[in-house]
Amino acid sequence: MTTVTKSNGAIDRVTGSLSGHNNVQGQALGIKMDFTQPYIVTGDSNRQHLRGKVVLQSCLAKHLPVCGPYSTVTFDAIVNRYGPQTPATVKSSNKKLWPIHKTK
Repeated sequence: MTTVTKSNGAIDRVTGSLSGHNNVQGQALGIKMDFTQPYIVTGDSNRQHLRGKVVLQSCLAKHLPVCGPYSTVTFDAIVNRYGPQTPATVKSSNKKLWPIHKTK
């Protein structure tokens, strides 16, 4: 996530993306974890709200259309011009399948 401000401190723009990739075990099991998902940004020069969502799907084999459980992962962050900043949060719809933790 990148925040660009103007000379007077106003928020000019906030950009970012959710991304990830397979590890060796995921490739062997045929788990589809490659993704890049842009954020949705709303707000003004004093406050920007970023939201991102991606669906992860586990499949039984790389070359077979036999898919198992899935999880929707959502990212939520608010960037304030004034006052303290709060940590971004990440939530998963299936916590047993994909362990997700809050950012610091």
